[in-house]
Amino acid sequence: MQDPPELLYSDGMRESDDYTSPEVFSDVCSQMAIPFPDTPYSAESLRVEATDLWAVRDFVAKQARSRGIGSGALYNLLVAVTEVTANAVRHGHPPVTVCIWQDGGDLVCDVIDSGHWRPAESLGFVPPKSASDKGFGLWGVRMLCDSSQFHAGPAGTVVRLRIRI
Repeated sequence: MQDPPELLYSDGMRESDDYTSPEVFSDVCSQMAIPFPDTPYSAESLRVEATDLWAVRDFVAKQARSRGIGSGALYNLLVAVTEVTANAVRHGHPPVTVCIWQDGGDLVCDVIDSGHWRPAESLGFVPPKSASDKGFGLWGVRMLCDSSQFHAGPAGTVVRLRIRI
């Protein structure tokens, strides 16, 4: 763990008294977390059949455009979904399914697989030192989406991405 960051005051620099490390903050949030609701039955879904993710990007783009997503948000969503789906195909267990639906002013996308991934509490919250380090992709996903949640349980793993339309 690193030293608390310093803050600049009128009389000089001092360590922050209120600093909480990302690892501790994430652990506290996880202890208070309530599992998110199941994917709605009304969600459009695509079963991922190949490692070529063109079909996933095409499916998500068509669904997002039909709901009026802007081009910048669409680009962010496509990059994030591609990263998460690639991880599910590479490290998870089939079947892998991508589901998408609208929730108010948000577009929500779940990537679901049958694996039992247990991410480190701070994974994706702290930028890795290098783009080749573990966790770089999930850190990028968190930067691209308004919200990203991970849930691993006996039935598998769900990564839920939420982006404002």
